[in-house]
Amino acid sequence: MYEIKQTSIFNKWYSKQELTVRIIIDARFKRVKELGGLGSVRCLGSKLFEFKWNVGIRIYFIIKDDKRVIILLNGGNKNGQKRDIQKARKLQKDYGV
Repeated sequence: MYEIKQTSIFNKWYSKQELTVRIIIDARFKRVKELGGLGSVRCLGSKLFEFKWNVGIRIYFIIKDDKRVIILLNGGNKNGQKRDIQKARKLQKDYGV
């Protein structure tokens, strides 16, 4: 089981998503919290990870040292992936991970 925290950057991105996208994201994070399975995740190196969905959604996150706290840094889609990863790396430094 995981505790999930969000940055203000992530919250701003999330609030702009369509209802169907938010439902998909919420269902995944409910499973992460309750069951502990992360689903489709890719390690981007240097302790930065990416949640992936088949519909192109991408959410970038870190796992704190206790390995039970996930911090959602920012989100995006496959088309803006390169820019979103750069942004996530900058946010990652703010958390010292």
